[in-house]
Amino acid sequence: MRGVSRRRAFVVTTRPDPAQHPAPDLVNRQFTANGPNQLWVADMTYVPTWAGFISLAIVLDVWSRRVAGWAIGEQMTSGLVLAALNMAIQQRKPKTVIHHSDQGSQYTSLAFGQRCAKLGVRPSMGGVGDAYDNAIAESFFASLECELSIDVPSRARLKQGSHCSATSRAGTTHAGAIPALDESQRSTSRGASNHNL
Repeated sequence: MRGVSRRRAFVVTTRPDPAQHPAPDLVNRQFTANGPNQLWVADMTYVPTWAGFISLAIVLDVWSRRVAGWAIGEQMTSGLVLAALNMAIQQRKPKTVIHHSDQGSQYTSLAFGQRCAKLGVRPSMGGVGDAYDNAIAESFFASLECELSIDVPSRARLKQGSHCSATSRAGTTHAGAIPALDESQRSTSRGASNHNL
């Protein structure tokens, strides 16, 4: 038996692109909104699966703490964050919204900036390597990791014929909107997400 911890292993997912200029920080750690679709936070992480790790990008509404858009893929690309943004726009149809993220190269990319300008989305970016500048997204991923209890078997245990189980619970937190996907669903979802670019 093993307990679930909210502490994550340190994995660098924010890689700034020195050639790109980040958007200003319009939030300044004031994660409040008076209604839906005023302030969104976004981030990406790795999620373990039976087939290896997948990349997950999310857009979270600060007011409701619900996922407005998400996308999964095999790599952390600007296309992945664009797919999550596109889903959020299609689902919520905001008149104007601030999209707050870190300064990862996916968010400072020319394609992401152009898409935000076309949709009337105001990009905002916190500092590099400071989890407090995107605390709500970090908290979401901590909750998600606790809810997705996945026992990924080692190769040695598979050779011995051990039976391992993977369980996923939708749970009661705001993380429940993202399902656990097997390999066939991953490719279907990835294709649907990328289709919206």
